[in-house]
Amino acid sequence: MAIPGCLEYGALVQTLKSNPRAAVNPLELKAKDFYERGYVVVGSPKTVREQLLDGIKELRMGHLLALLHFGSMPTALCKRNIDLFAREVLPYLADQWDDTYEDRWWPERLKKKPRRCPAMAAASDAGDGAWRARKHAG
Repeated sequence: MAIPGCLEYGALVQTLKSNPRAAVNPLELKAKDFYERGYVVVGSPKTVREQLLDGIKELRMGHLLALLHFGSMPTALCKRNIDLFAREVLPYLADQWDDTYEDRWWPERLKKKPRRCPAMAAASDAGDGAWRARKHAG
């Protein structure tokens, strides 16, 4: 039996032998191709939320690493992207799974504290104008 989220050895060998993405050259793809093939999740907060929730439920994801800055994105746009994600996407993802699962990947020192995502705290601050104040201060 494989660890949840991992492949057993035989399945891994089969995947490597018949990898359909091996024939794809990412340098030849346009941004639209990445989106249409499901390589990236982009769109309005509602669209991103729906796509992530579908993926989380289908793949039983427990941890998510979001890349909210890419390419030559200007700093102001990146900050807006982070703010939108923290306020309008992340809160909907936080409670997808019950707390009976033993999360062996969550840092031990944080297990005793309630899980409050730093991004959500930042979004809360941004709603109070703290982010804007920091922005203009330095």
